[in-house]
Amino acid sequence: MRRTRRASRRYRGSRGGIGIVIPLLIVLCIIAAGVLYFVNENMAFTKDGTLFEAWGAKKEPEIVDANLVIEEDAGEEDKTAEDGAEGIETEASEETEAPVAPPADAVRARFLPIGTVKSTELFNAAIAEIPADEKINTLVLEVKAEDGTLAFGSEHEFVADKQIVGDDSVLSQVIEKAKSAGYRVSLFMSCFKDNGAARNNFKHSVLAKGGGVWRDEFETRWLSPYSEEARLYLTDIIKKLAALGPNEIILSNISFPVAGRTDMIDYGEGVSSKPEALSVFISEAQSAAGNVAVSAVYENYNEAYSPLGGQKPELFQDFARIYIYAKDSQALRSFEEGKALFGDMNVSIIPVGKAAVDEQFVIK
Repeated sequence: MRRTRRASRRYRGSRGGIGIVIPLLIVLCIIAAGVLYFVNENMAFTKDGTLFEAWGAKKEPEIVDANLVIEEDAGEEDKTAEDGAEGIETEASEETEAPVAPPADAVRARFLPIGTVKSTELFNAAIAEIPADEKINTLVLEVKAEDGTLAFGSEHEFVADKQIVGDDSVLSQVIEKAKSAGYRVSLFMSCFKDNGAARNNFKHSVLAKGGGVWRDEFETRWLSPYSEEARLYLTDIIKKLAALGPNEIILSNISFPVAGRTDMIDYGEGVSSKPEALSVFISEAQSAAGNVAVSAVYENYNEAYSPLGGQKPELFQDFARIYIYAKDSQALRSFEEGKALFGDMNVSIIPVGKAAVDEQFVIK
């Protein structure tokens, strides 16, 4: 009897445990469902990974670019590819097309003032700063300035002020440096507009009525083209420059003065016409240069000033090149007007200005 009771008690106890487990499972299922709902509502999936948003901070879904491949009709796809390729090829050709190179003999020049030419340090710095896109192939070196300063040595009697002269060795080094850097070299000199030489040699200067040396509106003195000694001084300089081996010598101010009180000038009695006097000098200058090309600046005076200067286009047609300033002023024509004066003459005409204006130019 005892055994039977014990078995009966054990069986009733087992039934009581099952009765507890079932409600517990139900509760756990409810909790799990709640957790899954919470996770589903607060978990965000991004291209950077999976994260939980802050409580109550519901964000707009992030749009992630996806590389989707959509198959199209083969014929349409090929046509689209061909059209696109044509468009790309056209745009690339427009963007990468190289500019037309200037002619080999074109002058694309930079003008360097006499202060730079007289110093190897300043010269080296100047050519180092030349922009590559200008495609400069020529350096125009000022070696005789309008104030009479020289970039070389001189013992000529017209050069009384030794402070205005330079050093032959420095000029030679500068020319050699320019050539070794691949540049052509043009030596630029002012002719009759020469304040220093005219001040030191008034007998060979442009004189004022009543005596004394005449000065233009800029207080600059001029050598007289009528003076044989003045012309010899200039041709001696040309000979010296030619011996330095430049590619070209450029002469400016082959002219009588035009600015200022020109009515006060006294050229003396029995002189030839101004164009005749300039023609004589041009012939002498070309002879002095020997085999070196000689070019000139045509001052391009307008109708009011041209008779005073004595320049005529036909006097300049035998120069290697003609340089004309690309500017308008009270005394000058425009570049196009000046160029037109030479008509059908077989001469190369090059503008001088502050920027490149054509395939040929001098930037000054």
